[in-house]
Amino acid sequence: MITLGTHEHELKRVKKHWFFFFWPVIFTIFSQGLLLPWLIYRILVYFTDEFIITDQKIHFSRGIISKKAESIPTDKINEVHYSQSVFGRLVGYGTVYIQSGAMSAGNGFTFIPNPGQVKGIIESAVENRQDNRDRRLAGYIGDAVRR
Repeated sequence: MITLGTHEHELKRVKKHWFFFFWPVIFTIFSQGLLLPWLIYRILVYFTDEFIITDQKIHFSRGIISKKAESIPTDKINEVHYSQSVFGRLVGYGTVYIQSGAMSAGNGFTFIPNPGQVKGIIESAVENRQDNRDRRLAGYIGDAVRR
């Protein structure tokens, strides 16, 4: 469970798209239950993975038994883009990639519903954070000049 900072405001909590279960369900049915462990694994991943966008950071956590949790401050994000397969475009999911200074290869979040909207929310959070930082800096400079 990801805990937000005291001054952070959640903009969007993202769970995987329903298509994440499509092939495991189909193959489990046709294999007469032999592939049930794959479906169970997907269910566990769905309920344990977290992806939260706030006004200050992008938080994500992965893992069923061992956890890996990371946060990327929005002012450290260099680029956000997404990709969608043919199926993804038809049913509305894709992969959102976030590249920051600390992670040069970028992070891909798969089976994200409405990836264009998620990309827009992240870009908006990045712009708002930079605007706030610029206003604070201008205030500091103005104070220094007045002294």
